Amino acid sequence: MLAKRIAKGFLLFFLTTFLFAEDQNPAPLAHAYSLYLQGAHQQALDIYQPAVKKSSPSAQGCLDASIVLQEQGRNSEAVGLLDGCVRRAIADPELRSALAWAYYHEGALPKARTNFEEAIKIGSRRPLDLLGAAQTALEEKNYDQAQALLAEVAEKQPRLALAYYYQGKAYEAQEKPDEAIAAYQRVLKEDSHFVEARPFLAALFERMKRVDEAWKQYARIFQVDPKHVLAREKKGSLLAALTKQPDEIIPPKIISKHTPVERAPGWEKDSIIRVGIGTSAGGNVLPRKAVAFRAAGAFVLADSVTGKELAKGEGREIWIIRVEPKNRYAAEIVDPKGKVAATFKKSVRLKMAISQGRTTILSRLSYAPSYAWGGVADRELRGEIEIALSPTEQSLVIINLVNLEEYLYGVLNSEMPTNWPMEALKAQAVLARTQAVYRRKISRPHKALGYDVCDEQHCQVYGGVAVETKRAKTAVDETRAQFLTHKGSPAHSIFFSNCGGHTQSGREIGWGNVAYWQGVFDGKDATLEPQTPAQLKRWLQSEPAVYCNLPKYAGAAEFRWTRVVLASDLEARVSRKRNLGRIKNVIPLRRSRAGHMNAIRIQGTAGDLVVDREHETRRVLGLGALRSTLFVIETTYRDGKAYAFTLYGGGWGHGVGMCQAGAGGQAEAGASYKDILTHYYPGTALRPEAN
Repeated sequence: MLAKRIAKGFLLFFLTTFLFAEDQNPAPLAHAYSLYLQGAHQQALDIYQPAVKKSSPSAQGCLDASIVLQEQGRNSEAVGLLDGCVRRAIADPELRSALAWAYYHEGALPKARTNFEEAIKIGSRRPLDLLGAAQTALEEKNYDQAQALLAEVAEKQPRLALAYYYQGKAYEAQEKPDEAIAAYQRVLKEDSHFVEARPFLAALFERMKRVDEAWKQYARIFQVDPKHVLAREKKGSLLAALTKQPDEIIPPKIISKHTPVERAPGWEKDSIIRVGIGTSAGGNVLPRKAVAFRAAGAFVLADSVTGKELAKGEGREIWIIRVEPKNRYAAEIVDPKGKVAATFKKSVRLKMAISQGRTTILSRLSYAPSYAWGGVADRELRGEIEIALSPTEQSLVIINLVNLEEYLYGVLNSEMPTNWPMEALKAQAVLARTQAVYRRKISRPHKALGYDVCDEQHCQVYGGVAVETKRAKTAVDETRAQFLTHKGSPAHSIFFSNCGGHTQSGREIGWGNVAYWQGVFDGKDATLEPQTPAQLKRWLQSEPAVYCNLPKYAGAAEFRWTRVVLASDLEARVSRKRNLGRIKNVIPLRRSRAGHMNAIRIQGTAGDLVVDREHETRRVLGLGALRSTLFVIETTYRDGKAYAFTLYGGGWGHGVGMCQAGAGGQAEAGASYKDILTHYYPGTALRPEAN
């Protein structure tokens, strides 16, 4: 069957070759790339093909055409095309490497091995050639050779999580569980988002009777994917065998004492922002039947509507507000002795008798739910706390009423590390201030829930007092009351972590044709920007010199990352939406100019599923979520069926607005916060206050 598919690929290649006249002039590469990005793949292929058929073919044209074929699930044709090109341009190491990988993905391991050996010989032992040779050796059960090659990859490119992933697979095959565990742990050390390593790690721990560690891994998987069948089952079934309490294995972050805080300059004039606390990834209310809190000083709990005092207490006492056990449409206030002090049906507000320098600690709230870094922690907050009973959810809603500038103190270092350049922190402060006011005055996404902004990524992350730093306060204070505006109104100042080298426009992602949401190149040398499919792939498999390539401040995996997604795992996730049968392919349909995958088609034996929303693409393809939609995908087939998808990606986040890492890189290069904002939001202006 494999030989027939490859033979068919050769035949199609030569038929395509001779259909083109020898003197045909190819269309400009820029037009071909535009067609490729728009999803007109066959038209792009028709432009790239003439460069392939010449007696001395263009290596670039061969690579571009082969990538278009492979992305459309036509790997056998790509093998034939690349083999024909190599026969006439044998000395090109990149072409030889592409052929080796095409053979590997097809399952023709001896031919893959031969071509990887040649690519390594003529290509100065490039890490990805060594990696391909290692993966081939692993499948051929030549484990010692695989390990030697992987060790060399890790030495040359120590931050490449993919190398340690395959080291783990090789050690498992050699029945060396301790070494396999260490390799998978190294995967997660290099990239905490490479959650696909955790199921292997969990299974190894369980096999070795290390139950606590196995349970921890299953709990982490469940954290990012509560619908993961195995993680959900194991998280429950292993409980009885634990040697420690769950809180000892994954300890919550406890705040033992209150932090003295100073008020922001001019706080009396600041407006109040209502912040939803402990919200979901989408900014909504999480199911919560009780809230425990400690105030720093004497306090009063009053009815939020009438102002009537319902209870009062002293500082550092533990009080609880909970949904009534026998009446889910009412809530009760429980004092430190366990006595019900009062009941209410709508909401109460916690007010300090002395507000200066006093905070409230809320116990054990979830943070970053469904994300790899999420968990449970106490939350220390300034201002007043309002706790409302949601009549539709039968759950408690926590709202922090805090002065705008003091709210920013708790946002800034939740969104950008405190050691980053000050001009980048100032740019972030302006955006955070503008974002809060825009959502409060204009978009009002959480109006029905009673708050202006949530405390998660849906709006912007708000960590409260625990993340306040001197540098963050300086950045906020030195930009006090400055807003980013467009035509006199607050701009929709969205931002994200890392663009990978180029931001995308709001129109491309389907969020609207907002004038200042334009895709911009994130570097000094615009000639680095990819202009063909092969250049895009090379771009994402390398570390180009752009502003957001910021190893001094940001983790390597925030700029360039890899993932391995098994077809069986993807099938299980997709089946929650629609039964597609066995997954055959993942086909790119449309990309932004930056290279982001804006639409994909998941093909199955029982139907197809088109995914064209950014957050859904990230969720369906990855266990947990991919860092971004900026990636190229390679499909590995075994016995004619899709077995695994390898992703080479760049950046972290949706890609629209300010690239935070890019802002850091620009500030490091001498740009002011005003320069940074102008770069990412063309046509906007800074104003002392928003209309």
